[in-house]
Amino acid sequence: MHDKTLEAVRKQINVPVEGQTDIVTLGVPYLGPYNINSPMNPILVVCMGLGYLFNFYRNKPVLRKGEC
Repeated sequence: MHDKTLEAVRKQINVPVEGQTDIVTLGVPYLGPYNINSPMNPILVVCMGLGYLFNFYRNKPVLRKGEC
């Protein structure tokens, strides 16, 4: 059952992307494990966006490496 559950979750949240891009837009959830019953502060936004969500990729990142 666990394997079937994981497969169902992957189908719901997986977004196939081909190639890399210059700009990536991430939706950061309002709630997280570190701000229960309180607003999210800017440090948590950066932690969730860059620390977790940006690194959810397989093989190579979606964002192309280059100059800022």
